[in-house]
Amino acid sequence: MKASQAITDRLAMTLSFACILHCLFMPAFIISSVTFASSQFTDELLHYSILFLAIPISFFALMSGKRNHNNNLVFAVGLSGLLVLFSALFMEGEFYGLPLETLITLIGSIVVISAHYKNYQICQRIDCACHE
Repeated sequence: MKASQAITDRLAMTLSFACILHCLFMPAFIISSVTFASSQFTDELLHYSILFLAIPISFFALMSGKRNHNNNLVFAVGLSGLLVLFSALFMEGEFYGLPLETLITLIGSIVVISAHYKNYQICQRIDCACHE
């Protein structure tokens, strides 16, 4: 069980980082790529796909970390980040020219990455076997 936390923490951080990259670079990629822009692939499909992969994996990793390290704060921070990511689906409008959905997704992703990284740091500090 502890070895699976290492995998899920890393996978969850990777998926959250993918959200960040998607939000920051996808608009520029679409603008610069006429072929990609003319395809039937939608931006929302990618957003939903990453999100619905990230939520269960992150939740599992956070629960494992809570069980292994007994740290409720890291779990609460990670869970709040997941809720922020989910709430971004329902955001419309702009904030200083940036789409609100993008801004909220970036904030949620950073919070989730931070929680998983904190789990990793706790493991290193207490020298547990769950991240080896």
